[in-house]
Amino acid sequence: VMQFGVTVHVSGALLTGDPAATLDANIEAAVTEATHFLETQIKMRTPHRTGNLSKSIQAEDIQGKGTPVVKGIVATSQSYALPVETGTGIYGPKQVPFVIKAKPGKALFWPGADHPVKQVTIKGMVGAHMFENGFKENTAGLDRIFAKYGLKIVTELSQ
Repeated sequence: VMQFGVTVHVSGALLTGDPAATLDANIEAAVTEATHFLETQIKMRTPHRTGNLSKSIQAEDIQGKGTPVVKGIVATSQSYALPVETGTGIYGPKQVPFVIKAKPGKALFWPGADHPVKQVTIKGMVGAHMFENGFKENTAGLDRIFAKYGLKIVTELSQ
């Protein structure tokens, strides 16, 4: 003869508390942690000529709290961030070099140039892809953050 017993606990947020509040709080915490994690990773990959671009990259407050879509945003207000991210000239999205022409009756000259010229072609610069690579290279870290909060949700709902 085999015997077994079952005990039902009527406790935990799932049965007696507010499961939606538990979910919302943990999802918001996960998105906040992930957003700040990405901010750090993106800044580490940002070129530092003056440091202004890196300083301008910020994690904004999460959006959509308490809704089905909660977003964390890492952004910059610097207008030159997009060309630094994607590249310019032949290395950029258009893949076309820059041609700089002198104004009519004028010439281009700079220190070190052999002689004045009417126009110059510039290849452009390779993009740093700090936002793209900051995300792509850290999916495992993001997975760990969300797995940690997923486990926390399950634990809190069942306690």
